[in-house]
Amino acid sequence: MEIAQYMWEYFRRTPILQWPIAEVGAFGEGWGTIFPSTAGIVLLGLPLKIMSPLLPESFQYVGLWTLANFGLQGYFAERVFSRLGLQEFERVLGAVSILIAPIFLFRIGMTHLDLSAHWLILVSFVIYLKESEPRAINKSLLVTVLALTINIYLFVIVFMISFAAFVKQYFAQNQLMRRHLILIQQVLALLTVSALVWWLIGYSTFAGSARGVGFFRLNALAFLNPRYLPSASFSQSLDKVPFLTGRTFFAYEGEGFGYLGLVGILGIAAILASLPKWWTRRNWSLLAPLTGISVFLLMVAFSDRIAIVRREIQLPIPQLLIDARQVFRVANRFSWVAYYLLLVLGWIAICQLSRRTRVTIVALPLILALGIWDQSVGMTSSRSIILDERRQLTLQSAEWGVFGKSTTKMYLVPTFDIQSDADENPPSVEVWLTNSRSADLIAFGAKHQLVTNFAYVGRPVTKQVESAN
Repeated sequence: MEIAQYMWEYFRRTPILQWPIAEVGAFGEGWGTIFPSTAGIVLLGLPLKIMSPLLPESFQYVGLWTLANFGLQGYFAERVFSRLGLQEFERVLGAVSILIAPIFLFRIGMTHLDLSAHWLILVSFVIYLKESEPRAINKSLLVTVLALTINIYLFVIVFMISFAAFVKQYFAQNQLMRRHLILIQQVLALLTVSALVWWLIGYSTFAGSARGVGFFRLNALAFLNPRYLPSASFSQSLDKVPFLTGRTFFAYEGEGFGYLGLVGILGIAAILASLPKWWTRRNWSLLAPLTGISVFLLMVAFSDRIAIVRREIQLPIPQLLIDARQVFRVANRFSWVAYYLLLVLGWIAICQLSRRTRVTIVALPLILALGIWDQSVGMTSSRSIILDERRQLTLQSAEWGVFGKSTTKMYLVPTFDIQSDADENPPSVEVWLTNSRSADLIAFGAKHQLVTNFAYVGRPVTKQVESAN
């Protein structure tokens, strides 16, 4: 979160008219750095940069953005349940169940501001669930562009859901030739608009390798595993299950946290219990394309080496596809479509079962309260992490003040590549980062707008670092 704030302080002072529009050349000189490469959110940063002369020096958008994410998450969750026919009481409680989704709260707690916009997935669901909407293509394009201005992983997810919506419309058309033409037009429009915005933001100018470092994947039991660290959990009840406590080795696979929560797990049980009655031909035709996309992205998240607890299954995947997946190195995030689809369908199944047993008024609040109680340990931990993230500037003596005012450039020698160096030798890099006090120097550089030859960016820049050194 603090690095994202420093990136904003650099970005707000870049020229209004520049190309790429999101370039931040002073932060990592020669690295091709752009605003979203360090969790910067173009959707907010660009208009705020124009307003920058009117904003205070210490302005930050972290709090407003976090509040907006909570509000939009709840609102679009309610809209999804409305599209699927739930009653108002069921919709409101269902929206709360989505609002406390562990992966959403986990991202907030990790201070991944851009990755916290899970409402983009939900609004894509809303558009997908439109039975017949002439302007659906326009709405899909708009949400796809919004995602691209927020986070690249969420862009891929929204893009794939939009494609699923086009496929659903394709099969809804009666005339074969007409539906072929419409599908081609929709896909071409989606690709064209995405490519244009991609170019304007400046993703194409990334210096260094597009291939990510490190191996990340989703464990096949991640949806049931409440641990996000060997010693930290999002559940007060399941964390005491011997099967989980005895297997700490799979508790943290990179960023593979995907716990559904107690409500989500009860939802899966309810889905299985009501499967024959709910999965009718109409519901199948409605959800088949979205389900197909979610399964496909889930397999990408699993990788070619599927881990089931400690066992691993190697799939015969061509190296070309493995390399393509590695471009999105933390590809386990693509499981979020399946994750939210399970939460949504699970709550619907719970509501239907409670209706049949006529205990809706009592059962739904009780289940939700149980879920909140169970996850309270994770919620408290996320809040503590956010509060502990606050940093006081340390380089504020009179001597440092004079240096900042009389200097235009600040070089760190040797400089570093946080991605590839940390992947190859994590312990030494951690010590080096601490000793160099790079975070303090970045904060100082942002305050005084000094050009630096180092930065924190979410991709390897090995060649640029070697050249700088």
